[in-house]
Amino acid sequence: MVALAAIGAGLAASQSQAQQQLNQAFSTRADIAGQLAASYVSDVFSREVSVAADQLAGPTVDDAIVRAVAQSFGFTAAVVLDANGAALDVVPATPGRLGTNLAALYAHLRSAEGGVPTVSHVVASFAEGRPVVAFAVPYSTPYGRRVFSGGFDVNATPLATYLDNSVPLSDAEVYLVDQQTGTVVADTPDPTANATPLAAQDPALAEAAAGAGAGNFSDPQDGASYFVQRDVPNSPWRIVMSVSDATLYAPLDGGATWAPWVLFALLAAGALAFWRLLGRLGQSGRS
Repeated sequence: MVALAAIGAGLAASQSQAQQQLNQAFSTRADIAGQLAASYVSDVFSREVSVAADQLAGPTVDDAIVRAVAQSFGFTAAVVLDANGAALDVVPATPGRLGTNLAALYAHLRSAEGGVPTVSHVVASFAEGRPVVAFAVPYSTPYGRRVFSGGFDVNATPLATYLDNSVPLSDAEVYLVDQQTGTVVADTPDPTANATPLAAQDPALAEAAAGAGAGNFSDPQDGASYFVQRDVPNSPWRIVMSVSDATLYAPLDGGATWAPWVLFALLAAGALAFWRLLGRLGQSGRS
């Protein structure tokens, strides 16, 4: 029985270690998701600078060209600012607002005016007030530094595709969350629900993620679950991921994985007990 207990303890320890390894693998997926989101940001910045320097660097800014540039990125809103932060052009067109000092109104535009490419928190677009995430970059012209900023509607960003590619695990939920507002910028379970706070979309996960980088929590639908979150470099976002224990630890619960080892352990314990019994009987016979 002592041998059985030792083997049972060993199996429990091995399973605990295996669970930790699966937790770590899931955390690695969060790292990958964050890196993919960060690489997307860097790519948008790079393309914006190149296109703006090529097409938006003349003495005047043509509204049709700005609209075409915005459409080429998939932006639903865009602005071009002069060296003083004033609007040279706004998409959708709002002629009455040209000349407005937008850098004074938006932190991401002020940052870009200072020479730093910046992603906005979820903000209301200047033209129509829709919630957007904007990518603002400074670029040089013969007429001084300018800023080009384009924004995606929060419920229509291309980022969900990046998240889908980062976590090839069925039933996992992945959210890209604005750290300042708590708004979901992109997610894999239900992209149409973006622009709502994570606390409204997934209250149990939001509560768990409020106090730790990773851990276990109880999901009303999936039961016992595991979550992990990571900051996305060079952005105001964080990745928040969750998965049910049943899905995450399925490799450990499957008979193909554990049953042969359990059977081997029981047979080994039985054989050990049998040989010990024979040994005792042999000693009794010689005494």
